Amino acid sequence: MTGIGFGVEADPGRSRLITNHCPFGDMATRYPEVVCSLDQGLLDGLMGKLDRRWEPVLFPRSTVGEVCITEVRC
Repeated sequence: MTGIGFGVEADPGRSRLITNHCPFGDMATRYPEVVCSLDQGLLDGLMGKLDRRWEPVLFPRSTVGEVCITEVRC
């Protein structure tokens, strides 16, 4: 994800990914239903290759500067 402009950190203790930089910027806060669906699709495609039981649940940011949280549910 970092290679395509995302700033993502793993939080394995809480089974989640923290996105602290989104290349979609302000568009993600104005249109989260569209932009975050793209983000979730990217993660689902990438991680699905590793584990078919992967179920990402995305909690989008509401303002620029906040982080997005993706919980990893198996």
